[in-house]
Amino acid sequence: MLQKVLSYHRSESADRLHAWARRNDKTLRRALLWLALAVLLAGLFFSLQEQRHALTTLDWRPIALVLLLPIPLVLLLSVLEYIAMGRLLGKRLAFGHALEVTIVGAAANMLPLPGSVLVRMAGLKLAGAGLGDGALLSLLVFLVWLGSAASYSGAWVAVLGSAWTGAALGIAGLATLLVAVSWARRFRNGDGLMTVIAVMRLGVVVLEALRIYLCFRALGFDASFAQSSGLTVTTVLGSIVSVVPAGLGIREIVAAAFSPVLGLAMSAGFLATVLNRLLAMFLVVPLAALLVVRSHGRLRALLPQRGQQPQG
Repeated sequence: MLQKVLSYHRSESADRLHAWARRNDKTLRRALLWLALAVLLAGLFFSLQEQRHALTTLDWRPIALVLLLPIPLVLLLSVLEYIAMGRLLGKRLAFGHALEVTIVGAAANMLPLPGSVLVRMAGLKLAGAGLGDGALLSLLVFLVWLGSAASYSGAWVAVLGSAWTGAALGIAGLATLLVAVSWARRFRNGDGLMTVIAVMRLGVVVLEALRIYLCFRALGFDASFAQSSGLTVTTVLGSIVSVVPAGLGIREIVAAAFSPVLGLAMSAGFLATVLNRLLAMFLVVPLAALLVVRSHGRLRALLPQRGQQPQG
């Protein structure tokens, strides 16, 4: 009897908490955004205190290389991935449309919600795909990204000497990839196309490692490509938190916490991740704004609306 009473009270408390969270959703999101900004600024302050040379000896050549090579290549691979997603749903997507969706989606990640996922789902819906299938496919592609990053990072972590951590990451990553590919079989030729998407997503992860490596070099840190590769999984893990823009502050904290496993200073990992984020914003956000303005409202249907969440 007592157990039933306690269970009832716990259920009632959970319902009240859920109702309060719904009523105060905007306030909570705003508070979390300010908290994320505070964490980011505090991390920057303490990291720059420890690495005072980072800004005074900034090398612009690696920065220019990041803007000219890996970021455009990531966009290209993302475009091809989106076209493959369309084929999985029986739709042939034009390269121009896929490019617009990819650029606007990358910029929408700056919003406090899973912007890229919502933009891709909207693009697939405009192309005639069902919302449920688009949502499921977006989830599978995210799992492929997570699995690829975990497997790739795990291999490098093991090479760098943390065998158990690397093995755990690698096994978890491979298991995630297998789940995504097996679920994709519900689509026509799903396993084959999802394997192609996995290869492209692995390419994105390797390019992310190159971006992080070049950011380390730009800041004057003597980090190797192997160490930079080990950090790539933190990009995905930090991006899971969608209540703040693209895991703002969270991604950097996760990278800082994981850096000692790779033999890097926490401050170095934090600063390199911040610079990597800023460079992506510097290139993608103006391009997306230009596309939306020049489309005369056509692309605004892709933009997530306030309060919108992915639906199955």
